[in-house]
Amino acid sequence: KGGASDLDTISIMVSVYSKTYTAASSLAADVRNALDRTSGTYNTIEVGSIQFRSYNDIFESSSDSEGIYRIALDFAVRQVNPRTA
Repeated sequence: KGGASDLDTISIMVSVYSKTYTAASSLAADVRNALDRTSGTYNTIEVGSIQFRSYNDIFESSSDSEGIYRIALDFAVRQVNPRTA
């Protein structure tokens, strides 16, 4: 209550695509395993934590003649903001 927050929560969506649902699902699981509950410094940005929130399965029939499966994963990223003088 004495100033600006040192922590921002940012929502991100990562989408994976494949011609089969099985492949899209496997790739989505790999992305979730790589990101969920991670932290660290990436290109000078300090990430306090990343939390998986939800996902959506989508079949896009208009993308080409066969269609394509898309899985959109939603994450909450807690970014630590350095205090400035």
